[in-house]
Amino acid sequence: MNAVQMVSELAAGDFEEHLPEPRQFWRLPQYPRMAISVAKAENMQNLRRKFVLWGMARAMNQFITNGRFEAAIFELVWRGVNVGSILFLGGTPGLDTEPTLGNVTGNMTETTNATSTSVTLDNLTWDFELFGDQLGLQSISMGAIGALIEAAEHTAHNFDHFVGSFGPDSAIWVFIASARPTSFSKSLLVASINAAVRYAVRHQDYRQNRFGIKLDGVEIARGATDLFPAPPGLSAGVGTNLTTS
Repeated sequence: MNAVQMVSELAAGDFEEHLPEPRQFWRLPQYPRMAISVAKAENMQNLRRKFVLWGMARAMNQFITNGRFEAAIFELVWRGVNVGSILFLGGTPGLDTEPTLGNVTGNMTETTNATSTSVTLDNLTWDFELFGDQLGLQSISMGAIGALIEAAEHTAHNFDHFVGSFGPDSAIWVFIASARPTSFSKSLLVASINAAVRYAVRHQDYRQNRFGIKLDGVEIARGATDLFPAPPGLSAGVGTNLTTS
């Protein structure tokens, strides 16, 4: 998906910094009729990365809830001031085609054994084991976008552990380093979220997932996509002052 590609690229940078250009454009060759354009407001000198990420979360939640992408514009408003906009061009009737996501761009090879499937890309390997309940595409996708945005708030330091989600109606993503000091970096975390989403979409199987992450054949972390352990009655959402329209 263009949206996850875009969120992944933005998450890799400094959360507080401004975008390098006043207008930026994202398109994947797999989806030539779909594109996303981001622009600062006319009265602003620049647009902060975090405003775009928060706006993308709101926009994607609306699209996924509706079950379709379509042409739309979202105005980004921070504390009553219009700071920019996100424009979605084109559209598709469904959300179930295989995406090329973020840092996971290239041919992934799969090897299946009795309990799990090993997926390899370059020097990274993920051992995915699907189990339990169906979480659903909406839950996994929004959980992934929320986790990517939470990762964006961190600097490039390595992680001993990480927990991220969009809210109680979405899946929770959990990562724990296998050794300390850890070599599990922010870029590897982003790549692992992307690989897990890509695997689920490819196989149309949105169950809970637990997996090991290996770098050059050595396990560096373990991850899981699971049910959000929240009390009933809570609703999902990103709690910010950003509004979209």
